[in-house]
Amino acid sequence: MKKDEKHICIVGAAIMDLMGFTDYDIKIADSVPGSWKEAPGGVGRNIAENLTRLGVPTSLITAFGDDPFSKMLIADALQTGIELTHCLHIKGGKAATFLAILDKDHDLHTGIAALEIIQKLDINCLKKRQEVLEDADIIIADTNIPEATLKWLSETPGLPQVYLDLVSMKLAEKVKSFYGNFHSIKANKFEAELLTGMTLKKQEDFKFAAEKMIDQGLERIFITAGVDGVFYRDKNDLGWAKPLLVEVKNTTGAGDAFMSGIAYASVHDKPIMECANTGLAAAAIALDSTKAVNPDISKDLLAEYMGYL
Repeated sequence: MKKDEKHICIVGAAIMDLMGFTDYDIKIADSVPGSWKEAPGGVGRNIAENLTRLGVPTSLITAFGDDPFSKMLIADALQTGIELTHCLHIKGGKAATFLAILDKDHDLHTGIAALEIIQKLDINCLKKRQEVLEDADIIIADTNIPEATLKWLSETPGLPQVYLDLVSMKLAEKVKSFYGNFHSIKANKFEAELLTGMTLKKQEDFKFAAEKMIDQGLERIFITAGVDGVFYRDKNDLGWAKPLLVEVKNTTGAGDAFMSGIAYASVHDKPIMECANTGLAAAAIALDSTKAVNPDISKDLLAEYMGYL
């Protein structure tokens, strides 16, 4: 990457998604007719693809094996333009995989994640790659990586702003004791409840939860709330950003796209309200695709969607 170019480094999961679709109600201990497909996924990888398609130079630090799924993930990322120079390659390893069952509304019904290889992204691995981390303008981490690695990223002097995608309630437990060390966090309502110990029912509850998180040391927090939009807060500004209502074709990559939009606006030095709206526009683009990342996302399309917010 050119020294004068702003760029983002992502530390997180690249996963082969195996997705099952159906038009029928799903019942426990029963099967339904449907279809399935495989596609590259993973929170870190999805964010990297979105940012690359938006024209932001992006490097991904993740772990690959040497199995067919790993080779497919690598080939797809290189074709997209994601920088993979600093990835970890495990001889005899198997790619991380996620089996997702989507309901008739294309929402995630249940899933199983096999992410053993991502645990290889330990502190020693990142110390060997510390120079590329320090050279980035923004680091984005997802909670699929080990807890000790997340803590190291949040505390190490010399690193740029570190943004955190909590991914899920279960994985968010890793950072409960030190989440205030990060610069920015994207959380959904349930993840925010976990971190703060508060119940978020009314809009006022989001305000108090965000205030508590800022008091812990965060610079910015974005709490997503589905059709209600996103509550954003930093030390100077707060408010609600309302989402675009679009036909939902697949929800699996919307959160990743939202984080990509935040990072895209942030690397261009936009205020927090515009970061939130950019995230929502990117999420709307993702919802309009059956893929985890909408291959049509671009700066022009993002600007078009931003015009409707």
